[in-house]
Amino acid sequence: MNMKKVIGLILLLISFMTHSQTEKETIDFINAKLRSSYGSMGGIPAIFEIKESTFFDSNEKIYRFDLFIGQPFAVYLINPKNVIEIVEYRARNGNLNLRILNDDYSILQWYIGDENKNWNNEINLVLNSDDLEIRRIKKALKYLFVLNGAVFVNDDLFKD
Repeated sequence: MNMKKVIGLILLLISFMTHSQTEKETIDFINAKLRSSYGSMGGIPAIFEIKESTFFDSNEKIYRFDLFIGQPFAVYLINPKNVIEIVEYRARNGNLNLRILNDDYSILQWYIGDENKNWNNEINLVLNSDDLEIRRIKKALKYLFVLNGAVFVNDDLFKD
């Protein structure tokens, strides 16, 4: 192989490595999109924020979804390895929203000020933006979860 081809290949590989997003960049991107695409509950903005965390006293990596409805309202803790799908659904108002699904009711959820904690199998992201923006959020969430061990079924298998 001549030197020009080797240098070209090295530069190509470097450009791929520098353009892939880190986990922190992906979280920052998702949070920025969630802040600009928030929905509302009872006319009050409902904003989600994602943070990387660990599950209480273990070292198991999880993501914490904080829901703010004018003030801190609810918390969801989810292990990214347990996410099986992120589905789109239309709310009654016609907005496209996202639902993060888990297969084994291992999403821990509680409301701020309430001592009761519940195990759930979904997180509903109520959003208000155009469909393209919501699908970008979905793609970024999938990327984040796959980075951390989630396995999604290829939904293109049965399409023409």
